[in-house]
Amino acid sequence: MFFLCINVLDHYNLKILRKDKCSLPAKVWGHTINRERISSSVSHRGSITVEAACILPVFIWGVVFVLYFIKLCSVLVCMQSAIQETGKDMAVFAYVYEKGIDQADISAGGITDLAAAGLSAVYAKSRIVDKVNKEGTDASIFVGGVDSVSLLRSGFLKEDEMIDIVAEGKVRLPVPFFSLGDFRTIIRGRVRAWTGRDGNRGSQESGKAEDMVYVTVNGEVYHKDAGCSHISLSIQSVYKSELEQLRNDGGGKYHACEKCGSKAGTQVYITDSGDRYHSSLDCAGLKRSVLLVPSSQVEGWHACSRCGSR
Repeated sequence: MFFLCINVLDHYNLKILRKDKCSLPAKVWGHTINRERISSSVSHRGSITVEAACILPVFIWGVVFVLYFIKLCSVLVCMQSAIQETGKDMAVFAYVYEKGIDQADISAGGITDLAAAGLSAVYAKSRIVDKVNKEGTDASIFVGGVDSVSLLRSGFLKEDEMIDIVAEGKVRLPVPFFSLGDFRTIIRGRVRAWTGRDGNRGSQESGKAEDMVYVTVNGEVYHKDAGCSHISLSIQSVYKSELEQLRNDGGGKYHACEKCGSKAGTQVYITDSGDRYHSSLDCAGLKRSVLLVPSSQVEGWHACSRCGSR
C-alpha cells in the first residue's frame, strides 16, 4: 500500500507566496499615485508661503502710509487754525496800522505791538509758528519743519481791505521702502480788516459829522475819551506782601487774576481801576484792544461811567 506524503508547511508557504504576488505595472502605478499626492501637498504649502511673503510687506506698508496720512491731516488742520487766529488778530488792529493813529494816550495804553511790527508776512509767520509750537504738534512732516513755510504770496490790506494769509510749503510722507517724493501744499486764510467806514464819507452822506467813540473788542461799553482809565490802563509793579494795604480807585481790595494769579511770585502787577493782581505783563487782563468807531455802530451800548457823560 502506498501513502502520499505532503509537507503541510511547504504547502502553507506556497499559499502566502501566491497571495503576495502582484504584477509589476500595478506596483509602479501605486508608487506613482503616492508621489503625486506628496508633490501636490508640498506644492500647496509652498505657494501659500510665497503669497504670505509677498502680501505681508505690502499690508504693513499700507498701514504705515495710512498712519502718516492721518498725521499729515492733523498737522494741516493745526496750521489752518493758526492761520485763522493770526488773521483775526491782525484784523483787529488793522485800523491802527492803516490810519496811523498817533495819539500818545492810545499807544501808551498798550493796545498792541502789532502797530510797531506792521502788517507783514514776517509778523504773521512768527505768530503762526508760535501757535503751532504751543499746540505741541509735530510739524516735522514739513520739509525743513514749520519754519520752512513761506508766506510770500500773502497780501495785507491790498484788495477790499482783506488780510490774505497764504502759507506754502512742502510735505513729505516718510513711508519706508517706497519714496513718494515731496508734495506741495497751500493753506490759506482770508479775513476782512476791522477798519470800519470812513467818517468823512458818512458825514457827507448824512450832512453832519458823526461822533466817534472808543470801544474794546469784547466790551459792551463805549468811551468818549481815549485816555479813560478803563481803556488806558496805568500799570504798577508792587510786592505781593503789600496787597493787603493797597486799594483801587473804588476802595476795593485786589484779588488774584483767574488766568495768571496762581503763578504770582514776590512781585505782581496791578492797575488803579482794576481789582485783580497779575503775575505777568502779558496777561490779557492787562491789555485793552481799542477800536475807534462811529457812535451809530454802538447803539444800545452803555456809556462809560467815567467819560461817557462828557
